[in-house]
Amino acid sequence: MNALVTVASDVSDGACTSLTKMHEGALSKPFYPSLPITDNDREFIARIPFPVFGPPDLMIASEVVMMDFIQTEAQQVNTSAVLAWSSSKASSIGVPYLMYEEVQGTLLSALLDKENFTDQNLADIVMQCMKQQAQTSGRVFSQIGSMFYMDDISADLQAHPLYDTSITLAMPNSDRFHIGPSLRPEFYRNGRSKLDID
Repeated sequence: MNALVTVASDVSDGACTSLTKMHEGALSKPFYPSLPITDNDREFIARIPFPVFGPPDLMIASEVVMMDFIQTEAQQVNTSAVLAWSSSKASSIGVPYLMYEEVQGTLLSALLDKENFTDQNLADIVMQCMKQQAQTSGRVFSQIGSMFYMDDISADLQAHPLYDTSITLAMPNSDRFHIGPSLRPEFYRNGRSKLDID
């Protein structure tokens, strides 16, 4: 944990004052225990993947790419800024990790608990979510799988374009991102990851 505190201090130009373990990931974050790190007035979250749900190196690498993808392809979506990460066990922490700034805003659960929360309020929130999703949902990818930086996947997968170019035109990120192995947890249970299948 001392190494994690050191990384937090490095990315924030100051001394990390506390490190508190949060609850284990639930359905919304099923793969990671979360560690909030408070440094003066800035708040960070460090996440370390559970190996039981898939390969930690790929899980971290893909999550970083997804944050990058959303930030550049859907600018109106409020996304965390990645501050530090490593997909290698040889990192200074000794395990793959991801550290990012906490997104500012109001939790939906806090709004739902208010007595004056109306159906119209809920409809407005749903509409905001739909508009954000629409920024990326119209794109058709060339394969099924998880997204990675090109250098993190095998050469045979690098040969495929990110999008199905017969339907979706190339975007600024088309050369940066590619589809790699699927990280759905069911593919890694009960020895399935060792099967020689595509």
